[in-house]
Amino acid sequence: LSQQPSLRLVPRCFYLRQLDQQCHPCSEIHCLSCNTNGNCSECYAGYYLANVGSNLVCKVCSSGCATCDSKGCLTCNEGYFIVPAMTGLTC
Repeated sequence: LSQQPSLRLVPRCFYLRQLDQQCHPCSEIHCLSCNTNGNCSECYAGYYLANVGSNLVCKVCSSGCATCDSKGCLTCNEGYFIVPAMTGLTC
């Protein structure tokens, strides 16, 4: 029985840009916090921080994962269990 992740609105994070002393949105929509350049430094649960080219972006975890990193699931949603796989850990 596969459970699809529910869509939810997440508050957008902001940072204080030194150049104009104004608040600006972080560069990534699923970002929990970002640095003074607007680059994401931490993602919301269900996402992980990944290098894409020269940018840090928040990528969604695999289905069933509550938390993850670039190697796979770290914790699972309720009703799911960690399973080793060739590409990392899945739920």
